[in-house]
Amino acid sequence: MRLIKVHGLIVDESILTGESVAVEKQVQSVAKDSVLGERASMAYSGTLVTRA
Repeated sequence: MRLIKVHGLIVDESILTGESVAVEKQVQSVAKDSVLGERASMAYSGTLVTRA
């Protein structure tokens, strides 16, 4: 899901990326060829919101 408005949203994406550290989501443009872990304006099914 594309995020259009966020403030302090932290998401655990370890199920997708293997990274153990949760990431802060932002609304910014994403390059078409960016890898999954670099897409800060996207949220994915199966990931966990750790702080909203």
